[in-house]
Amino acid sequence: VTATRGSIVIDAMDIKVLEVEDQPAHTFLSIRYGETRKQGPCRPNETFTFPAGQQPKAFTVDVLRKVASTQVSLAGITAVGGSLNNVEIQSLDIGDAPMKASFEASLRSVEPEEKTAASRGRNAAERARQYMESSGIQPFLQEMFTQLLERKPRDYLDFMADFIEQKREEVDHLDAGDIDFSTEPGLGDEALPGFVDFPLPDISKHNSVAMAVLRSPELSDALPRLATLRTSMDVTLARCIKAAVDCPGHPLVKVAGAYAGDAESYEVFKEFFDPLIAAMNPGYPKQGRPDVGPVPLDADLSKISDDAVDSSGCYVVFTSLEARRNVTGFKMPMCCSQAERRDVERIISNAKLRGTYLPLRSSKSCPALPIGMAAYQEERLRKVGMLLTEPDSKIKLAAGFGRHWPDARGVFVCDSPGTYIWVNEEDHFRFFARQEGCELKHIYERLVKAMSSVADATTVADGERCGFASSPRHGWVTSDPSRLGAALRVTMTLRIPRLANAVDVVSLCQSLNLECDSSTSAISGNLWQIHSSAAVGLTEVEMMNSWIKACSLLVNLEQRLEKGQSMFEVLPGMGLDYPGQLPLSGACPEEMPDISSCCSLVATCLRGNPELYATHRSLSTSTGIGLGPCLRPGVDREAGKQRTASGLVAGDEECLETFKPLFLCIHEQLENFVPELPSSHDNSEMPCKWVKVEMRRNLAGARFAPSCSKEDRREVERLLVSCMHNQEVVPLNGQYYPLA
Repeated sequence: VTATRGSIVIDAMDIKVLEVEDQPAHTFLSIRYGETRKQGPCRPNETFTFPAGQQPKAFTVDVLRKVASTQVSLAGITAVGGSLNNVEIQSLDIGDAPMKASFEASLRSVEPEEKTAASRGRNAAERARQYMESSGIQPFLQEMFTQLLERKPRDYLDFMADFIEQKREEVDHLDAGDIDFSTEPGLGDEALPGFVDFPLPDISKHNSVAMAVLRSPELSDALPRLATLRTSMDVTLARCIKAAVDCPGHPLVKVAGAYAGDAESYEVFKEFFDPLIAAMNPGYPKQGRPDVGPVPLDADLSKISDDAVDSSGCYVVFTSLEARRNVTGFKMPMCCSQAERRDVERIISNAKLRGTYLPLRSSKSCPALPIGMAAYQEERLRKVGMLLTEPDSKIKLAAGFGRHWPDARGVFVCDSPGTYIWVNEEDHFRFFARQEGCELKHIYERLVKAMSSVADATTVADGERCGFASSPRHGWVTSDPSRLGAALRVTMTLRIPRLANAVDVVSLCQSLNLECDSSTSAISGNLWQIHSSAAVGLTEVEMMNSWIKACSLLVNLEQRLEKGQSMFEVLPGMGLDYPGQLPLSGACPEEMPDISSCCSLVATCLRGNPELYATHRSLSTSTGIGLGPCLRPGVDREAGKQRTASGLVAGDEECLETFKPLFLCIHEQLENFVPELPSSHDNSEMPCKWVKVEMRRNLAGARFAPSCSKEDRREVERLLVSCMHNQEVVPLNGQYYPLA
């Protein structure tokens, strides 16, 4: 904080806040200069102006904290004769109960007849006040009218009716009292009854990914051996797949179905989990990564891009981050004992975090709150979407995530706005950070600080730090195989109405390695929820930078459409940029790119015979096309995920001879993918309705589509259109329509 004075005549003293660090929530500044004290928000560029008067040599800065706040309607006080008792002032700390106070407000007048009129109605007003106070009507009306004036709805009658209905539901919920979960199936001492041990029942009609892996021929020989194995913490494969066996699922809804009971499960049962992870994460090898993967945690904020996703603030509505972590040396929530779960809860209680830990209502595991959080705290957490609730899906209850509910579960609400932690849900800890707007780097910084504080608290009796469980092959270890790797999920709500009308947003997001389910992500025609995809094999920093780049592109596309500009110029692979690891012209690098995660046919050829790359990387056709443009689709990390894609293209007709061994290798594999055509004697009850024939041709001497220039493509269009419009060449009537 600095103070400045005028250079000639001192009329006033300005004290300006330049920077604020580590500011707790709900605080403000109080500055005293001389005999004058002023208060204001604690934020950069906030200026406090004082009259010059005397010129003391110092000023006093106090940081005050607002502990409770509410709005009291003067109209409400007037309605009961000038006073209002037991006003509930909501605490800003979710761990504190509301305060209560009484107030009196009146308008003074010198006219005696007004005082006389007021005194005549005092008895009636007192009776009304007593009734409204005893029945709780006054706080109810005050809250309703306060929200009514804040929101100013067009239909105020509907608003008040909805408000009354909501209050009725809240009262009914609070009157219901505590629930005895011990009698609920799957929420008592045991998981839902079902599969216990091998041999497997009939799983031919089961639909989860785990069951598909168990039915695969590759696992049939190893399954009897895996069924006898146990981890050092006594977790079996039968325990990991119980949920998948008990819940057949739906053919159109593919879930993993299996969960890891501890970190060691992924190694002891890797012949089962590696194909499962590969199925949930396209591009991941079925046999896992043979090499040591990237460092699981890279929290260096300086490596995260400073590019703004939405510098205008018009397109990103809300941003949230979620990270999952499990403690080394403990079984995961699916298999852990009640004592282990309480040990995990003690970790969060001992963490050096600013905030409040609130065990779930009726939990008896936390000495500070032996019966859990209060009813009003539970309701407030539910309203803001922060409450950890009991599992209600059969697959989670069958897995065992609901055992001993709600013992040793809770929510740690950090002082940092929008930051909280779930304890002992699917994983030991789920960290959340969220806020309006797109300050992604700032939100991630809050998340990393919370995770570091909890990691520091993971110590055992001898002082040795346990830390969070990780694997050199998989990254951070989670119960759900689909959440391995960075174990980070980013969600943004974007306002992109023009883009949604112009393209298939779901397909566009998939091409950018994002997720967007049209059934749940399209909140309205304007707002779309975009999620990060699976992050196995990526560090958090890599994932964050990839997310920033992809979402910045979506915002850029929306802005171009607003200006009436074409969006294809900035789409990857459709504009001037030519993405890929290999050069468009000249020789390829001496070292072959990493194709361990590529599933294309050409990648399979090159992994089996790397000499094909070495002998062809320097060759080129007479038109200057080398191996690079032909091989790019096969070694691209994203495009190569499609297992049936050949991954090899020809830049011109001469490529078929220059790189003949590669094309022959692809042709041999493609023979296995040729479908069997029905014979003329087929007695099928589904007769053929129509037939479509497609033939492809390229102009001799011209480069093919993967390698031609913009001018080449326009020349081909000119030649073909002129031929089509020439009745002597093409005796057919028709019209050519170029794309919009």
